[in-house]
Amino acid sequence: MKKNKLKLLSLALAFAMLLPALPANLSLADSLPQELPPVAAIDFVNERLTGLVPGAVYVIGEAEYTAGKAAGLHPGTIKIVTGTGGWLGTTILIVKKGDGVATSNSIAQELSIPARPKKPAASLFTATYVSGGADGAIAGIAADMEYRLSSDDEYTQGTGADITGLAGGTYQIRYKAVIPVGETPGSFASGVTNVTVGVMSPEEIPAIAINFDQERLTGFTKNAAYVIDGVDQTMSATWIAIDDTWMGGAPVSIVRKGNGRTTTDSAAQSLTIPARPAKPTGIVATDEPYPGAGGTITGVTSAMEYRFSGGKWTPAGSMTGVAPGEYVFRFAATADAFHSAVTKVTLGTTPAAPEPAPEASIDYEAEKLTGLAAGARYDIGGADCTADSHGELAIDSAWFGTTLSIVKKGNGTTTADSGAQSLAVPARPAAPAGIGKTDETGLDLDDGAVTGATSAMEYQLSGAAAWTACPGGTITGLAPGTYLVRFKAAASAFASEAASVQVGAYAPVYSLSVTAPVFAPVTDGYAPVAAKPITIANTGNWQADIASVALGDTARFILGGSGPNVPKGGSISSWTVRPADNLPEGTYTTAITVTYNGGKTATAQVSFTVNSLYPQKTLSDYYSGVTVSGNINAYSELVVSKLALHQNCAACEAIRKALSNSAFQYIYGIEIRLTRGFVGDLTISIPVGAQYEGETVSIVCCSNGEYKTYTARVQFGRALFTVRSLSLFAVFVQSGRLTPPQTGGADFPWTALGVCLIALGAALPALVRRRRAKN
Repeated sequence: MKKNKLKLLSLALAFAMLLPALPANLSLADSLPQELPPVAAIDFVNERLTGLVPGAVYVIGEAEYTAGKAAGLHPGTIKIVTGTGGWLGTTILIVKKGDGVATSNSIAQELSIPARPKKPAASLFTATYVSGGADGAIAGIAADMEYRLSSDDEYTQGTGADITGLAGGTYQIRYKAVIPVGETPGSFASGVTNVTVGVMSPEEIPAIAINFDQERLTGFTKNAAYVIDGVDQTMSATWIAIDDTWMGGAPVSIVRKGNGRTTTDSAAQSLTIPARPAKPTGIVATDEPYPGAGGTITGVTSAMEYRFSGGKWTPAGSMTGVAPGEYVFRFAATADAFHSAVTKVTLGTTPAAPEPAPEASIDYEAEKLTGLAAGARYDIGGADCTADSHGELAIDSAWFGTTLSIVKKGNGTTTADSGAQSLAVPARPAAPAGIGKTDETGLDLDDGAVTGATSAMEYQLSGAAAWTACPGGTITGLAPGTYLVRFKAAASAFASEAASVQVGAYAPVYSLSVTAPVFAPVTDGYAPVAAKPITIANTGNWQADIASVALGDTARFILGGSGPNVPKGGSISSWTVRPADNLPEGTYTTAITVTYNGGKTATAQVSFTVNSLYPQKTLSDYYSGVTVSGNINAYSELVVSKLALHQNCAACEAIRKALSNSAFQYIYGIEIRLTRGFVGDLTISIPVGAQYEGETVSIVCCSNGEYKTYTARVQFGRALFTVRSLSLFAVFVQSGRLTPPQTGGADFPWTALGVCLIALGAALPALVRRRRAKN
C-alpha cells in the first residue's frame, strides 16, 4: 500500500514538471475558457432584463444576480433595480460568471438603461367624489396612461374618456411603458400621480340666528349656497334681510347646499320667526301756539322710538317744544322682538299776525325819525334798527337823499313783520361858500376870527357838543382850532353840510440856514490857512437856540468860535472853520451841521483843494518855439538862450570837435533851463525846420560837464526827445543829406550867428536870457 502511494506521488510530480510555467499574475481559473458574453435586453413593461441563461449567475455592478430558473415565474430574467442607487438612467456592465472549474467569467455586456419618465401633472386630472356606492369619477386619464386603486396590483388601460363608476379611494395614474418597435425606442412606465376620489359628506346643519333690531337672519357663510323655504339663495354677505312674509308664519326651512363634489346638502334647520308687534296707540299731538314756540306730543313712552320728517330713528322721551311736522312712532326692537308697526301723528303751527304799518315822520332840526313805537325794532333799508324810549330814531348819514323802506319787525312769536312804509328823506343842503378865517396874532391871545358868515348860519368848534348861531358878518375872539360853519335847519330842510376853516395858533417858527466859506486852492507844502467865518442865518419868526455845531471830518478841518443863538430875522458869523495844516495833494469836503431847537438841523458843505508842487505841464518859449513837458514845479519858468560852450569842460570840447567834423552838419544850438526844479523825465521839442522832415538828427549835450547824446526823428519840423537834466544842446545831421538852412531864417532867428561863433571857438560872455511865464 505504501508503495502504491509513493508511485502516485511520483507520477504527479512528473506531470507537474511537464506543464508549462504560468504567468505570475494568472491563476489556473483564468486560463479556463470564458462564458459567452451576455445578450441581455430590456423588458420595459415588466421592468426586467431578459435573454439571460436561466439559473445563471451574473455580475452587474458590484453585485451578483441569479437569472430566473427555467421552471420559475420569470425564466432567464433579472428584475431591474429601480430604487435609490438603482440602474435607471445609467449604463450597466453585465458579466456572466464562470463556474471556476470548467469556465471563467465572460466578457462584459454594456447596456444603457433609460431613466423613468416624469409622472403626469396632477393638474391634468379632476376627481368627482363618491356620493354613495361606486359613482366616483376621474377625468383626464389619456389613452397612453393607466391607473389602479392603490390597493390593487394591476393597472387598467386608460381610454381617453372619463373613468366612471369608481369607488372612493386613492388612485395611482402613470404613463404606460412603451415597447420598442423598429426605430422607436422603448420606455418604462412613468412615476405615479395620486388622485383621491373622496366620499362626499353632508354639510353641517345651519345655525342661523335672528337679529331683531336690524331684522336680519345672521350666521350664513359668505358666497355659500342655501335653500330657504324652497328658494335657492347664494349669500353675498353673512346675513339676509327677513322677509315680512316669514314673520309670524310657519317655521322657515334653511338648508346649506353641498358643493356637488365633496359635500351634499345639509339637513334642514327649522327656524320660527315671531310676528311683528302691534303699533303704539294713544299718541296725541298738540300744535304750537305760534311759529317757533314748539308743540307737544303725549302718550309716548321710553319703550318707543320716533323719526321726524324722514330722519333717523331716535329714542323717544319727553316730547315738548318740538317743531311742527310729521312724526312716526314705533316700539323699539328688543332682544327677542322686532320693532312694532308704526303710528304717525302731525304737529301743526298757529300763524303770527302782522304788526301795524309804520307812520314815521322827519324832525329836520333834530335829524330824527319820529312817530315810531317806543323800543320797537324796525327794518330800515335792510338795517336792523331799534327806536328809543320816545319812539325816535337818529337819521343815518347814508339815508340822506334816499327813499326809505320802513318795516316794523314782528316779535317772533305772535306777530309777524308789518307792511313797508315808503319815506323820502331829502338830501342835506350844500355847505356855505365864502367862509374865511383870520389866525391868532400873538401867543395865547385867542383873537382869531371866522369871516363870511350870515345870521342864517351857525358854527361850532370841531368836537363841541352844541352849535352857536352866527351873529352875521365876522365871528371874532376865537381860540385856535377847526371851526365848522353851516346853514341852520329849516321846517322842511336839514342843516347843511359844514364848511371847515382852521384858525391857526400863533407859534414860533425855527428855521436856520448855513453858508460855508470858500477857500482858494493851494499848492503842496502850503502855509497854514487862516480860519474863515461860518454864516448862520435865522429865517424863522423866533429866536433859534443852537445846541451844537459839528464837522463831519475833524481830521482835515478845524472848527472854531462859538455862538449860542441866532435872533429872529438875523444871522451870526461867530463860528469859524479852516483846513488842517500839511494836507497832501487832493480835494477835501466835509459837512457843517448846525443842530438847534428840538433836534432840527441845517447843513452846508465846505471844500479845500491842495494841488501838486510838480504838476504835469508844458512850458513854451515864444521866440525859439522850444517846449518842455513833464512834472515841473508849479512856480517854475522856462529860460531859453543861445548856445555858449563852457571853457575847460570835456563835454563842451567834445561838442567843439563835432562842430569841426565835416561828416556832420550843425543845424541848431541852444541852452535850456528851468528857474525851479522838476521830477522824473522831461520831453523836449526843438523846431529844426521842415526841410529835415523824416531825417534822424543827433543831439549832443553837456549836462553838468557830462557828455550825452540823443537821437530823434524829425516830425512836423520838430525834434522830440527825452532827458533827465537840462543844459546845452547841439543838433546835427549827417553832412550831404540836406542843404543847411540859411542864416537868419524865420524858423531859426539866431542859428547862423551861433554857428559862426562856435566855428571861431569864441565863447560869448553875455547870455541873452528870455524868461517866459508858465502855461
